Amino acid sequence: MNIRRAFVFSLVALFATLDLGACASSSNTDGQDDVPKAAPGFPTGYTAWKKVNAETIVRADENIAREVYANTAGELGAGTVLVKEQYAYDGAVKGEMQLIAVMRRGADLTTNKGWTFSGYDPTTKAAKGEVTACAGCHSLQEDNDFLFSDKSTL
Repeated sequence: MNIRRAFVFSLVALFATLDLGACASSSNTDGQDDVPKAAPGFPTGYTAWKKVNAETIVRADENIAREVYANTAGELGAGTVLVKEQYAYDGAVKGEMQLIAVMRRGADLTTNKGWTFSGYDPTTKAAKGEVTACAGCHSLQEDNDFLFSDKSTL
């Protein structure tokens, strides 16, 4: 394993131990510190979009199950939105939803090839803002357009 990859894995492990909400919040100009900066609106109706995975994606080593949706049919240009529902997983059963993670592609491709990463509370739909840990993990997939999914499934 090269040094860069080992460093990134260390950062990912560190961010994985942090509360996602703590990474996301920042002050804005009207003094409301609890409002995340640069968090796009919640993608209402995303469950009617194309479901990317035919079966639930399970990461038993992380006790996580995932469902992924896309508002695109193969094209990943500006305006593409990918939504990941993240659930607790006990080794046999998908449990309570823990997070709704959103990847959006903008027109400015200079950072993360245009992708921004945001998280939402699954109950309240309140934004957790830009989620640094997501960008850290997805940077490992830079050669695959920051995607863990097979592009042909989108």
